[in-house]
Amino acid sequence: MNSDILKPILIAGAALLALLALHSKFVSSRPAGDAWTESSSQPAVKATVPALPPLPPSDTPPGKLKPPRPRRRLQQTDESDASLSSTLTPPKSQAVGTRSPPLQKDAALPEEYPIPATIEEAKRFLQAILDSTSGSRHRAIEELGKAIAMMTGERNEAVSAALELVADDWLRRRFLNGYLYQLGHDDPTAALAFAEAVEDDLRINSTRSTSRLYGKSEALSAAVRGWANGSLNEVRDWVDALENGSSRNIALAALGQEWSVQDMEGALSWAEGMVESENARWLLTQIASRHASSDLEGALDYFSGIEPGTTRDVYLQGIITRWAISSPEEAMKAVSTTTSLSTAQNMARQVLHYWARKAPGDAMQWVEDSATEATYTRDIQAVVHAWAQTAPDAALEYADSVADAQQRERLTRTVIAEMGRRKPAEALDVLGSLADSSQRDSLEESILTQWAKRDPGATADWVTEMGNADRQHVATGNLMLQWGAKDTAQAVQWTRQLPVGATRNAAVLAIAAANQSFTDRKDLAEWQKLIRDPELPAATVRELLQESALPYDLLRTLQSSL
Repeated sequence: MNSDILKPILIAGAALLALLALHSKFVSSRPAGDAWTESSSQPAVKATVPALPPLPPSDTPPGKLKPPRPRRRLQQTDESDASLSSTLTPPKSQAVGTRSPPLQKDAALPEEYPIPATIEEAKRFLQAILDSTSGSRHRAIEELGKAIAMMTGERNEAVSAALELVADDWLRRRFLNGYLYQLGHDDPTAALAFAEAVEDDLRINSTRSTSRLYGKSEALSAAVRGWANGSLNEVRDWVDALENGSSRNIALAALGQEWSVQDMEGALSWAEGMVESENARWLLTQIASRHASSDLEGALDYFSGIEPGTTRDVYLQGIITRWAISSPEEAMKAVSTTTSLSTAQNMARQVLHYWARKAPGDAMQWVEDSATEATYTRDIQAVVHAWAQTAPDAALEYADSVADAQQRERLTRTVIAEMGRRKPAEALDVLGSLADSSQRDSLEESILTQWAKRDPGATADWVTEMGNADRQHVATGNLMLQWGAKDTAQAVQWTRQLPVGATRNAAVLAIAAANQSFTDRKDLAEWQKLIRDPELPAATVRELLQESALPYDLLRTLQSSL
């Protein structure tokens, strides 16, 4: 078979296998709140979290846990995307609460929800949210989760029913965060048991990136925050008893988040006491960041009272972003007083980023005057990268004026990469003016892939006009990996108009790779229409499939459809 035809096919297959290999890694030790990009397809890896120690003695008798503050609703700040398997059955327990009058189905989405009397009432409230087009759906479903947590009967069944109904990942996350927050406040034993029952799944779809579902860390965080809302001291003692590890980090972060809402100075004092432990310094940085976000002036006053040393450096890392946005010159002066050289260099680039967005000339002048020989290249790159976000044409003009050829090309690629996020067609046109190199090809592929995710039709128009045949074959394969997953019918329709040859063959296989197992029969039917085109003989398709790098199970499915 012609090697020009096989090249893009093998590239597409290798890309698929590389993406499938991502399931071999799963990071479970980071605090809750970290963002993970996601969507879902097939289960791959499960991460376990150590068992939690018993709760410390409470200051209330057994069965008489502190009653909830039924209408205190904490703003949820965890922005990680998530969902939970609808087959999960939460642990049985009784919550505390009082019933309110039922809500009419056709009412506007309320600020709060009454405690549902029955599963059917809970489902009625939920369906009204799902049917609504209101921008407050996420808040409303979180409030409903809190109300369901306060049910005195059929609570477990109501949660399971809700998970069956809610398909949207973000809505499921908000529902479960609300549910576990309220349950953690009312009945921490039940909430922690629920969190312990959740299994972390890493799922993979080669065309839609890796995804993490609503997992143990998110569940544990919500439960601990709710518990801390009513019993800070209990939670602190319980966390102190935890062994170092992911569960303790998650619990520390959750406690710090809730404590800082209730008493910022108390939370800071608690976190400062943990600075000597290197694996807990992030906690002070996290709380300091919240301090600066809510009260920058107060945060700066607090910073000025800390003696030079590790604690001051750690606190500064938490407030540096807000300070740099407000006053980059002053923030940079503070950075120069840190005791760690590597920490100072990292924070300086953070300041330069925001400074360059606001006043690129001043930021560039600081680099020329103050950067060392060891940091100059990376500092200039930081300025140009931020500059390209606000004024790409000016940043590109500067990059083009740099005398050193290697530095000029590096900065130009930096600007083009940033342009690609906002104006991909213009970025690709500029990229085409650069000399051929593997780095240029890699950048072109990256821009096209991201563009295809957002607007496959516009990407296809650009790919059609590409002059280089080899690059067009590769670009077409990458385009179809995205488009074939998003809308197989449209991807097939576009592919049908391509002339028989390497580009079309790359598209055919990429659509197959995008759908992996063709569990959707409609998608398989669309692909069959493509391969049964008289201009693409079945024998040719069989040969393409046989020599591709597609997984064996998928090959069997596709070959049987010929």
